[in-house]
Amino acid sequence: MSTKVSDKSVSITGFIQIVAFFTSVLSVVTVFDYLHRYIELFSHFRLQYLFASLTCTFIFLVLQKYKLVFLMSVIVGLNMMYVLPWYFDSEGETAKQYAVQIKIIHRVC
Repeated sequence: MSTKVSDKSVSITGFIQIVAFFTSVLSVVTVFDYLHRYIELFSHFRLQYLFASLTCTFIFLVLQKYKLVFLMSVIVGLNMMYVLPWYFDSEGETAKQYAVQIKIIHRVC
């Protein structure tokens, strides 16, 4: 008895291409988050889109798929445009200045 390999199997490269496709589509669609509230809900995952696009870019670079590396580099830039201001403001100050200070006052009776 011979075992047949299914033609419907998905390779790792195909899976990464699917992840890259959905990351690209969601990254571009969420630029227009002011159009509808459901699109705005997807814009809350920009940090995850950035990490996914960076991972896909690195994998495509290793696999020497340079057209996909270029596409994902554009998507990385698009996501970084939104994510980096969360951590660095326009004057170059970090969010550490705005940290809440907690003071504990202990009274001994």
